[in-house]
Amino acid sequence: MILYRYILRHHLAPFVYSLMLLAFISIMNYAIQVLDSIISRGLDIPVVIEIFIINMAWMIVLTIPMAILVSTLMAFGGMSADNEITAIKASGFSLIHLLVPVIAAALLCCVGVAYFNDLILPDANHRTANLMSDVARKRPAALIDPGVLIRDYENYTLYVQKVDSRSGKLEGIKIFSSVPGE
Repeated sequence: MILYRYILRHHLAPFVYSLMLLAFISIMNYAIQVLDSIISRGLDIPVVIEIFIINMAWMIVLTIPMAILVSTLMAFGGMSADNEITAIKASGFSLIHLLVPVIAAALLCCVGVAYFNDLILPDANHRTANLMSDVARKRPAALIDPGVLIRDYENYTLYVQKVDSRSGKLEGIKIFSSVPGE
């Protein structure tokens, strides 16, 4: 039992640090890609914060397995470098004894992530879709990027040259039809 606690203690700090680092990287990547365009469109700060917080759910789901991998590599790599694995094997324990607490903790995390994916993540994704739909209804120009072809409508492609997202004014609109004769 002391060995199990020792192994789990070696995994805990790398897991927490890698989870924080990977979550930070995911959050910053999302912030650079999405929030810049959302903030520059003149949306209210509470709406932007809500979009950001709701989207953190899928980021955490992706970072937990990566953090488990990093913590396992760091813990067993450190134990191997300090010859602790050799000492444990010399004392009569097999490598399976080293893996039991790690597999148990990983299964616990797996059950937690499966629960999160089943009950919480769909609601967060639905809330994000509803929020973006509300933003699109209240400020249609807020989600239109100038100079980008919009293929959201069946058989039609829209091109907008200039967008003033605060006033909703669109300039240089071109509509292309993919139906012959129209």
